[in-house]
Amino acid sequence: YNTTSQNISFSFNVTDNLAKQLNCSIFINTALNTTNSSTLNGTNTTFMLHNITEGIYNWNITCKDEAQNSNTSETRNFTIDLTLPSINTITFSPNSTDDIDPNVLLNFTINITDNGSAVKTVVLQYKQSGAGIFTNATARLDSDGLYYSNFTPNIADIWQYKVYASDYAGNNDTSNIINIS
Repeated sequence: YNTTSQNISFSFNVTDNLAKQLNCSIFINTALNTTNSSTLNGTNTTFMLHNITEGIYNWNITCKDEAQNSNTSETRNFTIDLTLPSINTITFSPNSTDDIDPNVLLNFTINITDNGSAVKTVVLQYKQSGAGIFTNATARLDSDGLYYSNFTPNIADIWQYKVYASDYAGNNDTSNIINIS
């Protein structure tokens, strides 16, 4: 689970064959965080945690009945990612004015990193400078860790491009618009 929210609800339901109430605790990264000593048997219960800092976490719930019998849920993970993907470099080839002509394929190499939940989508957006709407070309991730995309200008003109990137938590960034002529 990836999120940009620092306030998270953790829901669970515990069932015991005798107890009306159980003592349930949530553990974050194996450390006790909060306890509810009056969790009702067979009832959906929620722990609401606030102001959790950016990072990768695991969590589980442990409940005990009045006889001190206990059970622990499976451990699950979540990531709080508040950081935008970083568009480090964008290069294209051919890149000399003499080589950029109509119907010549421009190949883009894009270096993007994300320190949180990982890069999800990279899109090269391009258009003629006078056009209103950018055309999207999804970039593909290669085994070298770089993203690749391309487009072919169909007429001699000033063309513009920018790169959009998003991560799995929903953070996104867009590069500046660059002119090619």
